Parts: sequence; structure tokens; C-alpha cells
Amino acid sequence: MGTSGKQHVNLPIFVGSVVPVAILVVILVGFPSQAESVIDELFAALCGNFGWLFLGIVIIIAIFSLIVAVSPWGSVKLGGPDEKKQYSDFTWAAMLFTAGLGTALVVMSYIEPVMFMDSPPFGIERLSEEAFEFALVPDQFLFGFLAWLIYIPGVIAVGLALYVRRESKLRLSAACDPAIGAHSDKGLGAVIDVLGNIAVIGGISSALGLGVPIITTLIHKLTGIPEGLWLTLAVLLVWTAVFASSVFLGLDKGIKRLSTFNVYLFGAVIIFVATVNPIGDAIHLWVNSLGLMVDNFGKLAFGVNAFGENDFTQNWVVFYWAWWLTYAPMMGLFVARISRGRTVRQIIGGMMVFGALACMMCFAWFGSYSVSLQHSGAVDLVAIFSEAGREEAFYAILQTMPLAPVIEVAYIILLFVFCATSIDSTAYVLASTCVDNLMGDEQPKRWMRMTWAILLLLFTLGLVLVGGLQTLQTATVLTGLPMVAIVALLMVSCVKALRVASAAQEIDLTD
Repeated sequence: MGTSGKQHVNLPIFVGSVVPVAILVVILVGFPSQAESVIDELFAALCGNFGWLFLGIVIIIAIFSLIVAVSPWGSVKLGGPDEKKQYSDFTWAAMLFTAGLGTALVVMSYIEPVMFMDSPPFGIERLSEEAFEFALVPDQFLFGFLAWLIYIPGVIAVGLALYVRRESKLRLSAACDPAIGAHSDKGLGAVIDVLGNIAVIGGISSALGLGVPIITTLIHKLTGIPEGLWLTLAVLLVWTAVFASSVFLGLDKGIKRLSTFNVYLFGAVIIFVATVNPIGDAIHLWVNSLGLMVDNFGKLAFGVNAFGENDFTQNWVVFYWAWWLTYAPMMGLFVARISRGRTVRQIIGGMMVFGALACMMCFAWFGSYSVSLQHSGAVDLVAIFSEAGREEAFYAILQTMPLAPVIEVAYIILLFVFCATSIDSTAYVLASTCVDNLMGDEQPKRWMRMTWAILLLLFTLGLVLVGGLQTLQTATVLTGLPMVAIVALLMVSCVKALRVASAAQEIDLTD
């Protein structure tokens, strides 16, 4: 359905979200070297003082989500008792999968196992047989079930607000209404929405900041065009054209078509990689990694190291939990918007199967190829990564495949579209939070979505100019910290809203 003529901009939320982002863009673009030094110090302080908070909230969310899934509350439907699913399972899964971490998945599934072979956690010797066996374990944990369950409180709370209470606002504050009451339309509600928007911007820009250098490197290798600011700007301009077309077409024709196209292309890439990576070897390493993950779950989930340092927890677990939390507002609002007619149990199950399990399989599939290249001595990926960085390591991996130029073009397209769908989905959500009188089946005005898309690209440009994984990590942890409190409010809201919805839908809670 098109946009409503009655929509009007909520200035406190719009201005409160835009101004901090604009200031950060000016600082990152205008003073990159000074920003980098501050960022390094800030990251250590955040992880050292608040790491335990991120670890704890993720476990609480997981327990909460699983209890809801197996309880009678899982039968609550987003909509009326006879509501039909708005999208087919395949389309829903495609939009879910491509909305968030697509870029990180495509790139880091190859690269992070290389990093873990070189610097394995828990005192394992680098490049030892144990390090090779453990190379896939961290990402099975970091992109697995715990990670995707982080989205559940937001999805349920927003979905109930949209399709059960029929709220006219697509916002986190409206989802928190059962917990904060009348305050959702006043100062506290606006603060929640602004903090949620800033978290979304930090998270998605970090993902785009990972994708841009990979795309420019591949274009440079294929065409000889010099890398640098102009090529980066050209990539951002092409993204602008892609998502502008999607914005014009709307949710059903824009994001839906882009997402479906990318799922088919991603499937083709998976089949292609199967021609050079024996299925049996990949499955063997994956199953072994799952066993090691279960065996080391306690250290992975709670390894804060009260005495001494734990670089793995600080640099990886805390960072990724913060990253997933920054995505919680966007995924909560977006997934709820496309989940009309589904039960709470179906949503949780779908997130775990189409989200978590799909991520785990992709990391195992692509990561095992990197491990086999290093283990066999075909390519010294660890040395390439240490000397030239992840972009050159990723290029070296693709060079080992048959028809390397073709697969490189395919990955450029894949990354382009993944980034475009991420920008489009995020701009849709951010625009929705900044307008009033937006019903569940309506879309925000096109100019508002374009405004947010452009701001996202400018912020991404700033992160790319400052450069370095540390910059992306700090932006993520800093913007993810307020989400701990907001997600706690969302869980309280879910409990209260599920009680009311289950009574209205005549669900027997004694079963």
C-alpha cells in the first residue's frame, strides 16, 4: 500500500536523530586522524567496563525467547485469529536474511576463520592442528542461535503493537507502551526512539564499512581503476541509484525484489563453491566445530576473565553482541512489519532456522574453504592477511577458484545488492520512526526514506575514511550500549502485551 497523506514529521525524533549523526559525520570526515586516536581509547574503556553487561543481557534474552516459544504465548498471532500470512515463507525468509548482516556474512565467513587460525582463543597455539579445528567455532557461536534471539523481544513487541493493538506509529516507543504507559508519547518515548535510531545507524554503517573496501578492492583488481576516495564515492553513488529505485517502487516491489534476487544469486555462489570445496570435508569440519562449540559454550558465553585479560571476549564476543544489539531496533521494526499473520512461535522458529542456522551453515561452508587452503599449504592466507589486510586475503581466496574473474564479478554484485537491501531496509525503518499516523500497512514518504539513506551513506563514508576494524568496533559498542536498557524494556512490554493478546485471542494459558 502507498503512503498516507495524513503522515507528518515528528520533529523531536527526526532532529534528535539527525543532529548527532550529522555532527559525527563532520568529525569523522573532517578530522579522521584525531577521531582515530579517541576511538582507540574509547573502545578499550567501553569493553573493559561494560563487557559483562553485554554478555549478561544476551543470555537473559535467549532464556526469555525460548520460554515464550514453548509456552502457550507462542500461539499468539500478529493480527486477528483468521489473519493470513502477508508474505510466503520463502519471501519472508529472503527479506529477513538480506535485511541485516548480509555484507558481513559474505566477507567475514571467509576471513574470520583465517584470523582465528592465526590468533585462536583460550591459549591455543597459532596454526596448530587444534587451531585449525577451532577456526570455525567462534563464528558458529557469534552468528548462531544466541545472536538471532537478540532480535526476538523487539519483533514481538513491535508486532503486537502494530497488528494487535493497531498502533498508528512504527516505533520502539510504541512497542514499549505496555511497560512505560503514557510516557511513550512524551519525553521518555522520544529518547527511546532517538537512541534506537542512533544504534541502528551505528550498526548498519559498520556493516557497510566492512563491505565498501572489499568492493573497491575487487573493482580495482578487475579494472585497474585506482583505489581511493573517488572509487569509494563512485560505489556510494551506485548504491544511491539502486536504493533510489527501490524507494520509488516501495516495500513490496523494491526490497522484496532485491532480496529475492540476492537469495538466488547467493544460492548460485554456494553451489559454485561446492565445485571446489568437497561437501564431505565441509560437513565434517562443521560437525566437529559444533561439538567444540558445545564443549566450550561456558567459556564462549561467560569468559570475562576476572583476573587478567581476555582479548577474545573483548575484541569478539562483546563487539558482536553489541553489533547484534544495534540491529535489534531495525530488525525488530522491519521483521515485525513483514510478519503480519504469523504466530510468535513461527517467528521465533523462523529466526532460528532461516536466520541462525543459515548463517551457521554459510560460515561453515565458506570458512571451511579458507581453512582447507591454509591447511593444505595452497595459499598462506594468514601471511597475506597479516601483511596486506582482509581485502587482499579475500581476493587471494577468490583467485583460487575456477573462473576467478567471473566469481569476482558475482561477489561484487552480491555485495552491492546486500548493501543496497540493508540501506533500503534501514532507511525504511528510520523514516517510519520519524513520522506520525503510520498504520501497519502503510509506508513512510519517499523523501524521508531518501534523506535517511543519504545520511547512512555519509556516515559510512566517514567510517571508511577513518578506517580500521577498531573504528567499526567502537562505533558499534558505543551505539549498542543504550540498547541494553531498551531491550530490557521490550521484554517487559512483551510479557504484558502477550497476556492481553492471549486473552483476546482466547488462548488457554494452562495448556
